Amino acid sequence: MGSIIPRKYSTVGSLIPFVECSKSTIWSKEDILKRVIEITSEQLGIPIKEIKGNTQFVSELGVDQ
Repeated sequence: MGSIIPRKYSTVGSLIPFVECSKSTIWSKEDILKRVIEITSEQLGIPIKEIKGNTQFVSELGVDQ
C-alpha cells in the first residue's frame, strides 16, 4: 500500500476532504476527523487512542504490510 497511497494522502487527516456527509447536517472538520479515525480503527484493528489526525498510514500504522 505504501506505493499506492499518494504521499499527499499519507495521514489520517488528509482524507477529510473526501468524506461525503449528509447535506442536511453541518459537519465540522473535527466531526469528520473523528469519523475517519473511527473507520480507520475499525478497518485496521488499531485502538482509536493510537490514531490522530497526523498519524502516518505507512510508517505509523503499517498499512503497507
